[in-house]
Amino acid sequence: MPQKRCAAMLVGLALAISAQADDAAIARVTQLLEQMRGKNQSQRAVAARELMALGPEAKAAVPLLVSELGKTDGSARQVLTNALAKIGKPAVPHLAKALQNPNSGIRRQSCLALQKIGKDAKAALPALMQALKDQDQEVRSFALAAVIKIEDDPQNLIPVLKQALKNSDRGIRLTTIFALEGIVDKSDQVVPVLASALADGDKDVRIAASATLGRLGDKAKSALEQMKKSLDDPDDEARVAAALALVQVAPDQTRLALPALLKSLKSSKDDVRRGACYVLGTFGAKAKPAVPELRKLLQDPSANVRMAAGQALEKILK
Repeated sequence: MPQKRCAAMLVGLALAISAQADDAAIARVTQLLEQMRGKNQSQRAVAARELMALGPEAKAAVPLLVSELGKTDGSARQVLTNALAKIGKPAVPHLAKALQNPNSGIRRQSCLALQKIGKDAKAALPALMQALKDQDQEVRSFALAAVIKIEDDPQNLIPVLKQALKNSDRGIRLTTIFALEGIVDKSDQVVPVLASALADGDKDVRIAASATLGRLGDKAKSALEQMKKSLDDPDDEARVAAALALVQVAPDQTRLALPALLKSLKSSKDDVRRGACYVLGTFGAKAKPAVPELRKLLQDPSANVRMAAGQALEKILK
């Protein structure tokens, strides 16, 4: 009995000490937040430094910090976000719950804090997945960035990114494409998923997919058939991007890419004509069939197009 009584007393003492520490953390954070709201710039700076120096021991003050996110803006909001990230794992449940807060600023900064916490925030992944459907565009983007940072297993991340490519938000789809490029060496599913984006309804997404596949070079050869279809893209800019990407992935496909570029040389858009000239120049002597059309562009109304045509001819005819 004496031993049990002693153990119980020790537990009680530990709980009391923990409660005192929590009370002290709440009191200190409350004081620092008041300083942050004050007009004295030097005091605000001191408070900001101290808040960003918080660690897991300040876990009891997390609800206070989260609620304050909706009352501040600018640099003050970033200070609070960084403070929550420094507290780390103990803040995760509160930040996950905050993703359902009516205040979009709180939801947005909670995503950012979870992203900064990284792998220790895995418990928040279900809430972040729901946040991908948030009505606020910035919240959706921050939620995806957080998921990408937190989920370190490509086999788990690929299905998420595949689904994200179906999101109605083009910003989400563009972010997804760049994220896929970052894990291409970790999964053989990346290239097929990227190739699916070549059929996206938004031309900027199609251009980003082509550019990404082009940068992958040989690694993207399994997507060649989809890339060839993109040469018939109805958008001039997307067609130029598709032609360049195809030859970057398979240099022996230059002849197949030429018709798309020749068509783009006649585009009504200066940037498209200039871009087609640039791409033809990268083909070197293989682009000789384009020489007559390029020579016509030496008389183009746009000085930039004339310059691009001249540079392309130099590279092709040297």
